Amino acid sequence: MKRLNVPRVKQRKGENMTDDIWRRWVEERATELRELVDLPPLAPLNPRVLAEAMGARVIYPDDIPRLSVADRRQLSESGRNDWSGGTIALPDGRIKIVLNPLHSKTRLRATLMEELAHVHLRHKPSQLLLIDGELVTRSYDRKQEQEAYSVGAAALITAAHLDDASQRSLDRQTLARMYGVSVELVAFRERMTQLQLCG
Repeated sequence: MKRLNVPRVKQRKGENMTDDIWRRWVEERATELRELVDLPPLAPLNPRVLAEAMGARVIYPDDIPRLSVADRRQLSESGRNDWSGGTIALPDGRIKIVLNPLHSKTRLRATLMEELAHVHLRHKPSQLLLIDGELVTRSYDRKQEQEAYSVGAAALITAAHLDDASQRSLDRQTLARMYGVSVELVAFRERMTQLQLCG
């Protein structure tokens, strides 16, 4: 088995060892994703390039041929803030990831990475609940969502990125701009790795 070169994350004094194991697992899964596109440690990850390498096609609601006018309206108007993306696994094995085109570029990048992490981690897809043909809700697996977001975020902003930024005295905003992510995603990664940036 190939040994992954994953930066160690710091363990806080008195912290439960399972937290350290969890963070290590996240970093290893993120490294696996980055290795699919042969990225050097500090290179930015383009989620679309990764999607292509994973055989996933990125689409938008307008690309879904049999989507009704009412459903398109729901996704793009009244419900536009209720969803970010979703993965469709087709019976023939193809994967399509539907993204909300109304969201910011940074949110789209994070959402695409989260969906790719779901695929990589072989998560069970959520189920849609329809009543009288109307979408009411979907099933939600908190553990799977936490895993996918954490791994996707770690692939976008690695512990090596944070360590490098810290050594160069870069702030969150600068790192976020450099890697095309939100400041909130950078702050999430700081909390997870215990590597703090200035500002």
